[in-house]
Amino acid sequence: MASIPPIKTYYFLPYKYGLELLLDIGYIETLKHYVLDSTLHQVNFYEIIFIHKGSGTFALDENKMPISPKIIIFISPGQVHPPAG
Repeated sequence: MASIPPIKTYYFLPYKYGLELLLDIGYIETLKHYVLDSTLHQVNFYEIIFIHKGSGTFALDENKMPISPKIIIFISPGQVHPPAG
């Protein structure tokens, strides 16, 4: 029986800029080792990803989906992002 690898969790930081945030917006390219990280991971917040340009495949839980420009991906807390590959 194969063992389940540990799942890395990214947490929402409500006081990241001082005052309490309920929403944060940023570019994935500016987040070091996030999303492109090769470890199994999840987030503890709702995440909305807007694909502006590029293409490829995105995996979430047990599902793989093609991505292309003008796609929006909605992710709930606890959904697992398998390693890129």
